[in-house]
Amino acid sequence: MMLRIRTNLQWRILPLLLLISFVCHTSRGEANDGASATMSSQVAAARDGTSATMSSQVAATRDGVSAALAAARAMCIDSLAYRLHFAFEEGSGDTEASAEISFLYRGDIDERALPLDLTCAANHLSRVIINGKKHTPDFRDDHIYIPSRALRKGHNLIRVEYTTCSDALNRRGDYLYTLFVPFKAHSAFPCFDQPDMKASFCLTLDIPAEWSAVGNGSVARERVERGVRHVEFMPTEPLSTYLFAFAAGHFNTDTFDIRGHKIGILHRENALEKCAQLPRIADEVVTSLEWLERYTGIPYPFMKYDLVILPGFQFGGMEHTGATFYNDTRLFLAPHASPDDRLSRSELIAHETAHMWFGDLVTMRWFDDVWTKEVFANYFGAAITRDMYPDVDHDLLWLRRYQDASMSHDRTPGATSIRQPLDDMKDASLIYNNIIYNKAPVMLSKLRDMVGEESLQTALREYLTTYVYGNATWPQLIEILARHTDKPVREFSRTWVDARGCPVYDISLSEDRLICRQTDLHGSEEVWPQEFEVTVMVDEDVYRIPVKFTGDTHIYQATLPATLKDTTSAVIIPNTDGKGYGIFKPGQNSISRLLEDPALLDKVLGADGGEAGKMAILLNLHELALLGDITPEQWCRHLDTRIVAERRKERPDPLMSASMVKWIAQTLYDLPNPEEMEVKLMQLYRRIDDISLRNIIATSLAANCRSRRAVDFIYDLWSRGEESGLSETQLTNIAYELCVRRPSMAHAILLKQRARIGNADRMADFEFIAPAVDPDPAIRKRVFEMLSDVKSRRNEPRALRTLSLLCHPHYGEESAALIYPALALLPEIKATGDIFFPAQWCSTLLSSQRSEGAGAELRRYLRDATDINPLLRNKILNALKNYKILTQPER
Repeated sequence: MMLRIRTNLQWRILPLLLLISFVCHTSRGEANDGASATMSSQVAAARDGTSATMSSQVAATRDGVSAALAAARAMCIDSLAYRLHFAFEEGSGDTEASAEISFLYRGDIDERALPLDLTCAANHLSRVIINGKKHTPDFRDDHIYIPSRALRKGHNLIRVEYTTCSDALNRRGDYLYTLFVPFKAHSAFPCFDQPDMKASFCLTLDIPAEWSAVGNGSVARERVERGVRHVEFMPTEPLSTYLFAFAAGHFNTDTFDIRGHKIGILHRENALEKCAQLPRIADEVVTSLEWLERYTGIPYPFMKYDLVILPGFQFGGMEHTGATFYNDTRLFLAPHASPDDRLSRSELIAHETAHMWFGDLVTMRWFDDVWTKEVFANYFGAAITRDMYPDVDHDLLWLRRYQDASMSHDRTPGATSIRQPLDDMKDASLIYNNIIYNKAPVMLSKLRDMVGEESLQTALREYLTTYVYGNATWPQLIEILARHTDKPVREFSRTWVDARGCPVYDISLSEDRLICRQTDLHGSEEVWPQEFEVTVMVDEDVYRIPVKFTGDTHIYQATLPATLKDTTSAVIIPNTDGKGYGIFKPGQNSISRLLEDPALLDKVLGADGGEAGKMAILLNLHELALLGDITPEQWCRHLDTRIVAERRKERPDPLMSASMVKWIAQTLYDLPNPEEMEVKLMQLYRRIDDISLRNIIATSLAANCRSRRAVDFIYDLWSRGEESGLSETQLTNIAYELCVRRPSMAHAILLKQRARIGNADRMADFEFIAPAVDPDPAIRKRVFEMLSDVKSRRNEPRALRTLSLLCHPHYGEESAALIYPALALLPEIKATGDIFFPAQWCSTLLSSQRSEGAGAELRRYLRDATDINPLLRNKILNALKNYKILTQPER
């Protein structure tokens, strides 16, 4: 198989039509896989039909692409290719552009028009030429309607000359970059903007002579004439529109040749200590590539691998083939970065690299399956990082990364299934959430445990080679897996992939039995198949009891060992192997015993072992604290005792310590008198030598402290600058927090911090954000009004940091008053922002709100917003991470 793929890669040098012919053969299967219940009957009919027609139902589109339209277009069009040209000048004005769209049309020629996607508001059409003839464009509802009479059976060529606005291209002064996921390519050029219409892209850029550029393909030709650099790129392999990308501007370029892989890195960083990290970054990319080549049996399937590190980039990373984009704060680490920071960077790099196979080489057919690319990226990102860092407790890391983040979504009233229905591409961005990134890998790990690693790998290799350079669905993968195992994978998928919510387990002892009752947090009748361990401790005796739910009953009973005779004093400790997912309720007596005797876990799991089990138990206690079964005071006291015990170990686990510090800090606002716990954190800071953990304490305390004593402590640390071990970014964030708590000193604090910033991009961020902590409420009000303008939200990380400060809990009812107007912006934010922005906007707005006024404002908005998109409403409900908020009635 490896040899066959290498032969396919050689086709890059053949004529474009041969390449596209190969793509269409592999990506347009005629058989309907029952692609999903989420697609309408029109979709199934279109894909099963023997003829491809643009029916009146399909052709009548809105400002999106319906599932029915997508299916019909995919049936009518084959051998698709784009030739795009953009001409950029200095400044941020609009851009002259042209697009040539070549395809084979195999639909029935009738009176219906073929919709070509192009955002109306962002573009101005000059000419539309169809098969050599100029046509007056029918341009409405974000489509150019191509009349069928102008098309012919077989080859067609459409040329569109137009002007595109800078907003579509993320213009940032002296640089720009594209970001088209999931449904934004048509904001910059006319196209069929759906994932299953893969095409080859041939890009030409005219840019200022001193700029550089990168795209999906290698540079074919480049010349400079009269101050303009003309760059022509080679045709790409078959790509979905959301994966097409380029960047241009003032960039530094470093190239690394590592074990036969050439990696180019474009960036705007000038700090030597950050640029010194580039060789490590490149090496981790190559390590990830090599790992995936071994696992899949398929060599890297695209012509080159470059990455671009961008300030203010909306995501951690984006997997464009040949030009992967990254956020600079995620790749350039602080001098005293924590182990968690280093692991996060490595996981991010491995995640984006895994997408080259899972998402890019084989792409989902429709965005209801967007999670299929994310589940494998995170699953393999964790596996690759496990090999990179053999000394790290990766089982513990897995729980922190995935189960904790997934539960933060599953516990909310906005919880969704992993696979979600999607009727129109215009709502595709709302499918993204913590479930597809975090619960999906948990599901996949359980599926792997059920079928075995070898069966999973074999099925995935068959999946990749069957749908190479094409599109596939999750049911198609399940059918492949079912051929390689006798396990009930279809039934497993029905619950874990298609059902919403998570299990709750009430665990008790009755005479000679352990009884485990499973319910669903949101009241469904689902039975979640999974296995985990329950430990029962009586005096010094420890009994480990396996629990196995197979999906056919809500109650599991296990016979207790004969030696366990007296259960009255027993302590039940659920999920001690860390393999269970959900909320585990062992009874108040067991909870109290666990909290009062932190050494109990060491007795059960070992003082220097079983860290993943301990983390699983702590995560469950955290959930119980959010439910109200544990008071904030009890929770903090327990964590404080556990931290002291952890630091006394010969080799304390930095991930465990960091988690407990953050939990304490996040609970400070819920304590009636937080000073005692704040003092304990300050004492811990002074006792330890681990700089990275000290910085976690400092930044966590700065963001959550309430007492004057803690503010004085943070101010003294901040005043020492980088001598304290804190990075420039950490010091800047602490400066904002100090301004909120010491308003009389705010201007002096900001002036001093401004002098510490040495990078132009970070200075621009500072100038934008700083007014959000001005002591004058009128200025803060104007800052919020500024955020209502879409132009002020273009740099999304900057806008979110600004909103977080305006919503600071210290501002009380002033902060609560922002809830209604900020939520009223959601439809516009969804229309103009990128995929994570609506959810991040809601979370930033609501996560720190604690006042009664905040609850009233939220309920008022939910009562009034009767016509809000249900998926968008879910983003609001997802932001309610604390169970206490959920118990407030929505009137």
